[in-house]
Amino acid sequence: MGHSRIYIVAGPRACGKSSFIERCAVGETTHFLPATLFGLATARGPVYFMDLADQEPAEAEELLVHVDLLTPFADQPISSEEELRSTVQSRAFSEYPGTSLFRDCTELAVLTLRVPRITTLRRWLQRSAEQGRTNVRRTAAQIYSDAFAETGYSLLYDAWDEYVAGLPNATNWNVFESADGRSYSVIRADAGQNIANSARAERVCDSQ
Repeated sequence: MGHSRIYIVAGPRACGKSSFIERCAVGETTHFLPATLFGLATARGPVYFMDLADQEPAEAEELLVHVDLLTPFADQPISSEEELRSTVQSRAFSEYPGTSLFRDCTELAVLTLRVPRITTLRRWLQRSAEQGRTNVRRTAAQIYSDAFAETGYSLLYDAWDEYVAGLPNATNWNVFESADGRSYSVIRADAGQNIANSARAERVCDSQ
């Protein structure tokens, strides 16, 4: 068993993970993070999911990992709902290179951004336009667009939630944005309940 503490900030591509991390890094943590998560602001990183296999945290080190839920599926061809359901499954996260760190660390805090599909789609399209992309990954386009309605987007969260539920030594948190995108609520998920459908909150911290 390792001795590192790992913070995961996870969510679909373009949902606002980097913005959330940046706000933590500039000292706004006291506004919206519980005290037990303050270490996220000073942890080494963010380390991106695709680079996780190259990491070897030292004992007592705190590491921040940025997890794009689309990463394990981005290169998978999906042309039907049947292919979507067979592809977007929790085993893709457990089999992804480097995720053994999540099981081996002493403490694991998982913060999952819960953002509506339409918000993520708008941000993704804006980012693509700003970067001058003329081609986009087909998988992302299908999951984020209206091709499968909410099915594909929901399956990303479902697969992630199932994976996280099996991780030892983990505390699970949901992160919600305010309507104007300027503040967050960070809610502890109840042990033993589905993370996305947790009915009670141990603590809610809203930014001012």
